[in-house]
Amino acid sequence: MRIGIVTFPGVDELDFFGVHGILSKLDAGHGQSLPYTLSCISHSDSVETAAGFAVNPALLEKPEGAYDAVIIPGGRAATDLADTGAYDDFIKAQVAFGARIYTVCSGVFLLKNTGLLNDIRFSCHANKRRLFPGHYAANIQQGLVRHDWLTSIGGAPSASVKSVDIAFQVIRDFFPEQFDAVSKRTEISPDRALVDMAGAMAFSP
Repeated sequence: MRIGIVTFPGVDELDFFGVHGILSKLDAGHGQSLPYTLSCISHSDSVETAAGFAVNPALLEKPEGAYDAVIIPGGRAATDLADTGAYDDFIKAQVAFGARIYTVCSGVFLLKNTGLLNDIRFSCHANKRRLFPGHYAANIQQGLVRHDWLTSIGGAPSASVKSVDIAFQVIRDFFPEQFDAVSKRTEISPDRALVDMAGAMAFSP
């Protein structure tokens, strides 16, 4: 089981550390070793977040091979990075491999030019909806939304943190038996309900 977090210069701290912090607690204090690896996927050899925090280069892994889950944080840099196409091939390959893709806030912009969003409903930051081409207008939702291989979050205020909610959704999808244990260990309960666009509401915490 491989979980990768796309880690790029200028990534938003809350989006990145919220995901990493929760998923790193997957052993839930039981002293057991779960069959998963958590990697920071990056084309860069060094990464500073939007506020200048350096990510340990030893944690960075080149985007190669197949992952089971790929999480894409957001940040102002995400919209600029999308236009470079830096991760387009990687993301398309992961979808072809059968990976589940999770995006936080503006992280969904890294899919904008891949052609993968044409028939997919997705969420993004409310203030950045206008940056998507007009033909995506009907696709954009709000909240924690799943449509096929993509689970995205954004677009509306909540009492909980977007990155934390998406991390708990990854746990619920792949390690449901660990959900309660991680919630108790961190004293956090996700606030947003998952809406599955292929059906009715799938999960309400």
